[in-house]
Amino acid sequence: MSIAAPTVRVELQFTAGVWSEVANSDVQRPGQIRIRYGIDGNSPVNVVASPGECQFVMRNDVRNSGGVLGYYSPVHASKRSGWTFGIPCQVVFSHPSDTATTVTITRSSQTATVAHTTHGKATGDYVTISGANQAEYNGTWRITVTGANAYTYTVAGSPATPATGTITSRKAYVKHRGKVRVIDPDPNPKGPRGVRVTSYDGMRDLAETDLREVDLLTGASEETCFTELLDALPTESQPVLRDIDGGVDSFGYVFDDLGSGVKALGVIYDVALSSPYTLVYMKGDGTFTTQSRGTRTLATSSATFTDSMHGLSVPTDLGNIYNHIRVTIQRRTPGEFATEELYSLPEEAAIAIPVSSSVEVWTDYTDPNDRQTKIGGTEVVTTLVAGTHYQAFDAPTGGTDVTADVSATVEPFSATAKWTLTNSSGTVVAFVRVLKVIGRALRNLGPETYQASSVQTYGTRSLEITPRYLSDGSVAQAWANLLEDQYNALEDQVGELTIIANHSTTFMTQALAREPGDIITISESLTGYSSVLAVIHSVEIEVNEGKMLTCRWGLAPAPQFPDPWELDVDSLGVTTALGF
Repeated sequence: MSIAAPTVRVELQFTAGVWSEVANSDVQRPGQIRIRYGIDGNSPVNVVASPGECQFVMRNDVRNSGGVLGYYSPVHASKRSGWTFGIPCQVVFSHPSDTATTVTITRSSQTATVAHTTHGKATGDYVTISGANQAEYNGTWRITVTGANAYTYTVAGSPATPATGTITSRKAYVKHRGKVRVIDPDPNPKGPRGVRVTSYDGMRDLAETDLREVDLLTGASEETCFTELLDALPTESQPVLRDIDGGVDSFGYVFDDLGSGVKALGVIYDVALSSPYTLVYMKGDGTFTTQSRGTRTLATSSATFTDSMHGLSVPTDLGNIYNHIRVTIQRRTPGEFATEELYSLPEEAAIAIPVSSSVEVWTDYTDPNDRQTKIGGTEVVTTLVAGTHYQAFDAPTGGTDVTADVSATVEPFSATAKWTLTNSSGTVVAFVRVLKVIGRALRNLGPETYQASSVQTYGTRSLEITPRYLSDGSVAQAWANLLEDQYNALEDQVGELTIIANHSTTFMTQALAREPGDIITISESLTGYSSVLAVIHSVEIEVNEGKMLTCRWGLAPAPQFPDPWELDVDSLGVTTALGF
């Protein structure tokens, strides 16, 4: 028997920091919302999420809450105040069994404190606050629990305290948090006059943002690597929340290969793939999450589905079966002395600096013995000597030396350096014809391959993995062994599971609560699957016009790790694997 439909809210920040619920009259064909996020695919190399998205349609005729035509057209003279590209968007669900409770709110600085008797909530949960006369308090918020009868959240501005009105709080689930990126009005006067809106989550920002100003790391943990990457991004491109695992791996040298035009998401993938079994994804609420194999080793199933799902896809071919795994690592080694030319301006080149001006120049490091090969560098000399590290003339082909009118500073990073060149002359254009970065080169020693294989009746199915920063051969071998054992047969391969959440309270709870990285247990009589553990890679939610909520999870085999090795308890190589 079906249960009541969930409550669905689309919230936008028309004013920075203030969530405003979009009226039901403004969402054309209410409930037709599609959300997808997480990791595409379920092979061993699908470890980082793609940009997630949410799609819905806004009403753009006079029946919207503004009562005007073009209310949601981005360049219309009558557009809604604050409606534009890039504003934050979130889609919030409430379980039909979670009722609203009357509360009171006080504020100190930007902290709102909610008095809510025996609320039963935990830090990190979400609540939807409604009914406050001060709009800043309303919206859906991530809370910090301060006691059995109170919790807090952060508000913008300085709304009156205590808050007034008939204020309620209701448990909420944020299944999309992103930015509005597509606003596509229907110009047909006889058409539906809707505006198709697409909001993308934070993985889109990571996919579009260049990453250059990152220092070379030595002996860094995966946690440090992810943190450094995110911290190096512009504030507007950083995730709104982070949950980064401590991790179990560390690397010899990291980020030695970051040159021009490298996108942050690609580097995040390189770090994740270099940490066997690490997953990186964005939760529905916009939390950038890394899940290391240390955490995955201890993970347990969150839900069990036994002949109760509404759809289950299983492999129909050998597309994701592998019995020959090759893991190729590459070690780095630093040069003997910090006296190598990591960059030298070509003889025929000249950098023009206008009179009384400065220019910024980026120079990628290359091997002094082979300028076609990009390398990393360390111990870069930043105390520059005029005439040695830089030299300027009054003509692009030479002429009079005007180095005395030029000053230079260099800021080195892992594989590139940023120069600031200033010409103090008020009459002569300076042309820099000598520019050198001096430091210690970091070179690649070449490939080193570890493999595992078995004989199977279907023949040989190969998988090549090339983790960019992994340098521990024992970890590479253990990884190859485990992957071959896990992926050489169909028994644990599951593609996608579908449930109609309205069919039971349990289904509704699972549809709203489950996120990428969670493990579920599946048994299904027709296919013969019995107690198969699968990890959720992706989440897809569709709410139709009648508020029927369909949830699909893209699944991958849950890793079956050896038991953790305890000193003086386990036998190395028998009950555990070296490197894991």
